[in-house]
Amino acid sequence: MSELFDKLVPHLDRMEALNAALGLFSWDNETLAPTAAIDNTARLMGTLSAEAYHAMINDEVKELLTALGTEAEQEKLTLKEKTIFKKLNKNYEELKKIPPAEYQAYNELMAKSGAIWAAARENNDFASFAPVLKEIVDYQKKFAN
Repeated sequence: MSELFDKLVPHLDRMEALNAALGLFSWDNETLAPTAAIDNTARLMGTLSAEAYHAMINDEVKELLTALGTEAEQEKLTLKEKTIFKKLNKNYEELKKIPPAEYQAYNELMAKSGAIWAAARENNDFASFAPVLKEIVDYQKKFAN
């Protein structure tokens, strides 16, 4: 067992809690939430997304991941811990390249997009969804770079 991995656990717990809350908001958005609540819910989801971002992208997590990546520390990890480390490190490397404000805005857009798509589909007005889709694609292209 690695003492360094133990120091990473509270960060993992916080990330998991925030992502669970986001999942519940997302589910509610897709099922029971009134359409009038979408903007407010999207704003809250953006805030939670920003918190999830900062739970992962911070100096302490960076230092722990760097230290845990050494051969000596890898030998101390269980198979489960190595798997968690590998996935977290990959996610960290990808996410750190995205500016936090853009990450938050993207998540707000995604929270709104389902309701916009549903209305467009119901009204057979796909052109009304086109600007949202373009914005999603633009974010994806930016993030891919």
